[in-house]
Amino acid sequence: MENGGASLSRALPIVVAVALALLGGWVFFRSYGDRSRDECGEHYRSARNAEDTARVDQIVLTNGSLNSCGVLRGLMSMNSDSGSVHAIATGIIDADNRRDLISVLSYYGDSAVLVPPGEPPVSGIKEIQRRYEMLFADWQPAIEPRIDSVVITGNTARVHGHNGGWLRTMAAGGTDRALDDTYIMTLERRGGTWNISRLQWTRNPP
Repeated sequence: MENGGASLSRALPIVVAVALALLGGWVFFRSYGDRSRDECGEHYRSARNAEDTARVDQIVLTNGSLNSCGVLRGLMSMNSDSGSVHAIATGIIDADNRRDLISVLSYYGDSAVLVPPGEPPVSGIKEIQRRYEMLFADWQPAIEPRIDSVVITGNTARVHGHNGGWLRTMAAGGTDRALDDTYIMTLERRGGTWNISRLQWTRNPP
């Protein structure tokens, strides 16, 4: 009985120490979690629903470490970039369908290149303008776009997608042309602004 009491007395300080350590850890992480929520606020809810969260592996902080708000800030930035790139990919089609030349050209960089199927590349904003002027003189686009993927790496983005719909002829008695094109759009970010640097498309076989 005495031996049992001695063993218990020796074990008690260890038990108390472990309990205090666990309690201290719980208080620390609870405090850290509250602080993270306070710092990140609405960003947490926005970022964890962002479609780019799967690309967290591309977030590299300058100190080489990851922390909760750092990751969330990175995800929010990527989500913002993705939204900007999506807006360009859809906005240029909307401008095409309105035959709004000024808006269309605003999406391109000055040294952009078009690579149409079976034709020489069209280089530079002036040549691109001429091509669109001819397009809008002969056709009323009714393009139905689909974005299949957006991949952003640093200041470069690539959009893979498909354009269906029609080019409606402007000529009396002419024939409309059905569209079934697969495209790759490359965008570059300069000075915080995204612009199309290259647009290549192919016509799918009937």
